[in-house]
Amino acid sequence: MPMKALLADAGYDPDTVTVLVSSFETAWNKLVALNSPHAESTHAEATRERLAKQIILSWQMGEYSEERLAASALASLPSTDHPFSRPD
Repeated sequence: MPMKALLADAGYDPDTVTVLVSSFETAWNKLVALNSPHAESTHAEATRERLAKQIILSWQMGEYSEERLAASALASLPSTDHPFSRPD
């Protein structure tokens, strides 16, 4: 789910949308650059949704720094070799 889709009807002003989208892109691009399992095609959609929701939540809680928004979103991801997998 793209970040802009989550923000479409949220009523954020254009400057806020710019910061949120930039934070999201920073977080996603870092995962891609690191060849993270979170960025693999089988996990990409869930990862992107989780990043977007965490960035919005952090913003709502008063975090307005693009760098810290991205860092908080990355920190919210599970630290496993196979993200979002269910244990047997």
